[in-house]
Amino acid sequence: MKFVFTLLLAIFISFTASAQLVINEVCYDPSNTALEGDANGDGTYVQEQDEFIEFVNTGATPLNLGGYQILDSVIATGVATVRHTFASNVVIPAGGSLVIFGGGTPVGSFGGAVVVVDTGSAGLSMQTSGEIILVANASGSRILSFNTDELSNNPNESYTRSPDIT
Repeated sequence: MKFVFTLLLAIFISFTASAQLVINEVCYDPSNTALEGDANGDGTYVQEQDEFIEFVNTGATPLNLGGYQILDSVIATGVATVRHTFASNVVIPAGGSLVIFGGGTPVGSFGGAVVVVDTGSAGLSMQTSGEIILVANASGSRILSFNTDELSNNPNESYTRSPDIT
């Protein structure tokens, strides 16, 4: 009996201490007024390059995002298109954050976040309405989503959890 209790406790601790991924902020429609929308800080405004998603690992262990994908799913059709696949060496430390930009050459510390840049020609291709941003883990299971359509009446804004990370 003592062995079973110890085993269950070990499983519980391992499960609760594991990494937990949260979408903390999304900027799918950066401002197009001068350099207000230059989210990546590279000195130019380019819609696709200045889009970003901030992820936070709320867990007690590092999270390797290798093979994780960002997709967009068109609400009207349900068709999901892969927009970014994380390289195998991209890790968010325990309690840390990661910001992925659609392109450009980010300049700045971004709050100490790990910074990743999409290298495709279309960036993250986030639309201002009619889509859901999806995140799939390395096994292909969809684990997170963010519906941009619900917020599409407010252009030129970034959306963040309030308070952060909750």
